[in-house]
Amino acid sequence: MGATQSNLMDKKRKAKGRPSEGSQAFKGFINIPLTDPDKERIKTILEEADTIESTLLELTSEGYKISLREDTTSGSYSASATAVTPDHANAGYALTAYGPDIQGAVIALAYKILTLCEGGSWESAQSVLAPTDKWK
Repeated sequence: MGATQSNLMDKKRKAKGRPSEGSQAFKGFINIPLTDPDKERIKTILEEADTIESTLLELTSEGYKISLREDTTSGSYSASATAVTPDHANAGYALTAYGPDIQGAVIALAYKILTLCEGGSWESAQSVLAPTDKWK
């Protein structure tokens, strides 16, 4: 390994565990439960949706980084959003939605952000911080 690669690896090791420059420290997971009427509305949206590309573009244009993940244990998928800039209303928080497939997870996440929160603060949607002790 060359000297430049070694220096880069050292910087990455030192940076782990602390926010990068310009980012907000992690505050926690936001929990926005879906009601039965919410779930029915999401099903309707899924039936009408062609692809999730426009939904992903809308979420990223609103200042979010979207992460997608498959949970092989439960057979479900998750879509998570975090704010990209430190001055964003939801900086430091993470919001996740689940679905039986990636499209369902993305649409559920967009529904939470754009409909329930009206594109604003997740905390204002009568949500609560998810208990962090369950992640330990």
